[in-house]
Amino acid sequence: LSGFLPEGRRLPDEVWRIRHTGLTWLLWAHVPALFVFALIRGFSPAMGALECSVLLIPGAAAMIPRLGRNVRSASTSLGLVIAASILVHLSGGVIEAHFEFFGVITLLMLYSDWLPFALALTFVLAHHAVLGLLVSRLVFDHGGPPWLWALIHAGFVLALAAANIVVWRGTETLQHDPDTGVCSRDHVLQRAR
Repeated sequence: LSGFLPEGRRLPDEVWRIRHTGLTWLLWAHVPALFVFALIRGFSPAMGALECSVLLIPGAAAMIPRLGRNVRSASTSLGLVIAASILVHLSGGVIEAHFEFFGVITLLMLYSDWLPFALALTFVLAHHAVLGLLVSRLVFDHGGPPWLWALIHAGFVLALAAANIVVWRGTETLQHDPDTGVCSRDHVLQRAR
């Protein structure tokens, strides 16, 4: 199995910083966007602010350098999937809102690290399975048994995750010679820069 899965090699600090900054800005952009969406959907300003305030903790943690790369990337990851679940809630479980989860999981591949990717995947599956079964009207706007929709959504999320993992593994393979494991010339030059 380890031959098929990406290793999650450590990105150079500058590359990680650029990617993390972009993903963190995306997280912060969700705050006003979700607030406006809440108002459009008829929620009170207080309720919209309450919904968005949940994102402040992971957003702030993502910006504190002394917390280290793992905690900061995990905070951004968690914040982005929470933002997606807030969107689903505010939309009343509309199926199109679930596509936000797909985008987030794909974007988190930018970290090339298992922690933020696995954290997001676990959150999405738990959101759909637990919350989807307990209060299905907040997660799914479809008729029929909620367990069926939880399984269908989980299947799509896992299929997307598998496709992302294949791409991630392919990218890592291009950076190293498959026979010797030695870094490719382009990868060495990039790291040297």
